[in-house]
Amino acid sequence: MTAHSEIVIDSWHDPLIDRLAKARIDALAKALADGVVERDHKGSAPLEEAAFLRASGLLSLTIDDTLPVFANVASRREGIVSRWGAALQAIRRVARVDVSGAALLGYTYMHLLRVETAGNREVFDRAVKDALAAPLLWGGANNPRGARATLRRVEGGFVLDGRKNFATGSQTADRLVISEAWTGDGDPDGRISFILDAGAPGIEHLDDWTGIGVTRSASGGLVFRDVFVPADAVFSRASADPISRTVVESLSSLGFQILFVNLLVGAAQGSVETATRYLRGINPVGVGTANIDDPDLLGVLGWAATQASAAAALGDQAGSAFASVIADADAGQLSPEKRGWAADLISRAKVIADRVSLDVTSQVFEAVGGRGATVGVGLDRFWRDARTYTLHDSVAIKKREIGTFILRGYPPTPSTNS
Repeated sequence: MTAHSEIVIDSWHDPLIDRLAKARIDALAKALADGVVERDHKGSAPLEEAAFLRASGLLSLTIDDTLPVFANVASRREGIVSRWGAALQAIRRVARVDVSGAALLGYTYMHLLRVETAGNREVFDRAVKDALAAPLLWGGANNPRGARATLRRVEGGFVLDGRKNFATGSQTADRLVISEAWTGDGDPDGRISFILDAGAPGIEHLDDWTGIGVTRSASGGLVFRDVFVPADAVFSRASADPISRTVVESLSSLGFQILFVNLLVGAAQGSVETATRYLRGINPVGVGTANIDDPDLLGVLGWAATQASAAAALGDQAGSAFASVIADADAGQLSPEKRGWAADLISRAKVIADRVSLDVTSQVFEAVGGRGATVGVGLDRFWRDARTYTLHDSVAIKKREIGTFILRGYPPTPSTNS
């Protein structure tokens, strides 16, 4: 048996999506694949990735009602389910080649969702009009446990001062979604969320992200110096406690969780694809030297691919549940019970994606051998990316919530992570 370098890897049994969306996803993945290893080791601002994303035609996938993925279906509900299915596939397929680039895309989708589910139609409609007029990247900082900025009320709005950390996507974003504590309305746990132009006077984008993984996710800090926040930029005034929010507004937490599921599954699949290309002799450091008929090698690679496929299958099921509750919310029909059902599925998918991404991105080194540990092959980035995102929030809590749902029938309580 000989290696067939001309074979195109297409063995993940991906769900079918709209042809135009798929063509755009494939084109973006191809563009990002060129030079990804070098960019990953360089770190710093993802200027090239941002340019590819703005040119991709994918940034408005979840909001553009004229795209075939939404327009060419029988009902609005089907359109919402269709475009969210395509959006989640876009994140995963791009993550197979560039997890940082996929994160920039996914955060754009989820920040727009945050604005939509907050219920302030005027602000959301303005954001959509803005995003359809030109391809915009969205970033932000919303961690209530991180560094805090301060708000003070002034005529016509607020003034923001201070610092926010882990502002993923912000360094190359066009718009920022910021949440900050605000007790001026009488709620001691109050928070307000608002949209800012990323280039507004007084905003400094720090190039200080030093994570071992997703090195090009623009996850550094933001500094605000007398930044004016117009009153009409505020889209949410809610308690910091997610339980007190409306069931629809709590959907943004699920959005970010299904985003991480697809980033992690994509990393696992990407590591298998990269190892396979190397073993077939399609690699940046020369012809592979492994015996591709070695049964041990085939077993390692087959087991890695099987685990990645299992995580993808559960991720697809969770993604369908997520799209369904988004459609319910759009129709004004979302119940706490339906939200809890979707949260449980997404939590299960996240638990598996965490474990599989770490296992698979490590196992592929055993298939490739010593060469896999060299910088040029690029296998290391998938493990580093997975390790970084698996630390984002604890799946130990999710395991307990899943067990509680199974044993006692109580779905996950809305939180920042479920």
